[in-house]
Amino acid sequence: LEGAASAHAGDVSAPGGWATSVAAVRSLAPLFEAQDERRRAEFAEQAAMLRALLCEVASSSMPPRPPPPPPAELAELLSLLALNCHTLCDDELQQIGIGLYPLAALANHDCDPSAAQTFGAGGALTFRALRDMGEGTEVTISYIELASSSAERRAALRASYLFTCHCLRCEGQSATARRALPESESAAREADIKARASALREGQAVELKRIEGGEWRDALAASVANCALAEGLYPPLSP
Repeated sequence: LEGAASAHAGDVSAPGGWATSVAAVRSLAPLFEAQDERRRAEFAEQAAMLRALLCEVASSSMPPRPPPPPPAELAELLSLLALNCHTLCDDELQQIGIGLYPLAALANHDCDPSAAQTFGAGGALTFRALRDMGEGTEVTISYIELASSSAERRAALRASYLFTCHCLRCEGQSATARRALPESESAAREADIKARASALREGQAVELKRIEGGEWRDALAASVANCALAEGLYPPLSP
């Protein structure tokens, strides 16, 4: 699945045209009313600022442009973008921006995803399978950082995407052994995962600092330690 803009952008009849059309964007759910009061207020404030800027641009254009949409419609658009945009990353997985790919936005989340997104020239988005998938297998991706406990992942998904994840990994199960863990064992496992995830984040910061300073031996040692910490935090086939 590729989401790069093409010469046919906006032409729904062209091959792949729907994916770059206004109709595709409008098909995505803004879920503005489902946002909490604080987020709705933020979107409303941002929408008012955006409309003021667009009005200024429209009035100074020759010939004058039509006025922009009302603030309420812009607030819904901002909510739509927050829920459906993908974070663009470079080859070192550093965030460099966001992009709206309506077709890719239809992919559901899973904490053990069947695909991963990569970005190519011009911001082209490609989904790459992480395991063999038969016909009819759902293509899923991860919306969040997976090296965290199920409680942390669920909290992040609820805060940013307004749903509670009930995937097998979040339920403390595996695809091959679907048994519920005893409550005490589950709590201890969650605490261990949370501690290792925190240590991994700290270790990654140290590793990047060593790389930036040209301390290659120390960077390699930090990378080896981070790989050991990452084992078990990510699903087995994570890139």
